[in-house]
Amino acid sequence: MAKMRNTGWTLPGADSGEGGSIEVVSADDAWGLVQAADLGRLCLIGVDEAPDVFPMNYLARDRQIYCRTSEGGKLNLIGMNPRVAFEIDSGDSPSAWSVVIRGVAWRIDDPYDISDSGIRQLLSASPTGGDVFLRIAPLTITGRRFSSRRHRTTEPVRSRRLVGTDEA
Repeated sequence: MAKMRNTGWTLPGADSGEGGSIEVVSADDAWGLVQAADLGRLCLIGVDEAPDVFPMNYLARDRQIYCRTSEGGKLNLIGMNPRVAFEIDSGDSPSAWSVVIRGVAWRIDDPYDISDSGIRQLLSASPTGGDVFLRIAPLTITGRRFSSRRHRTTEPVRSRRLVGTDEA
């Protein structure tokens, strides 16, 4: 029996006895999932060479990802290393999915590109808003759909306070 590490999800065709599976979706289906959502996670390599993850509202158009941000942090990191990952998912039961796009990001300043993309109309959930526009050109896209008959019967696990910090 081929099981994913302690998740309860099984590979397609594997008999878990619980009816769960992981389905690899086509690139076209993955783009359909991306276009139906509007919140993802931008993954960048930080100045300490560790990954940093930022929630971002986005717009998908012509198989490109467009985001808006402000000057500073994310923009500086992209300037140092434009290779990024962008993840979009949905945990809705009984079927969840995840799409990961790996690509190259850059700031777009050309008024025609900004207008053509439609990004100016994107409203950000961030209180800082931002009038800096980013484009992510995908190099790869992978998607998976997860299904299971198992449903959570307990409360989700809450994170614990880190020793020596005031953060929960």
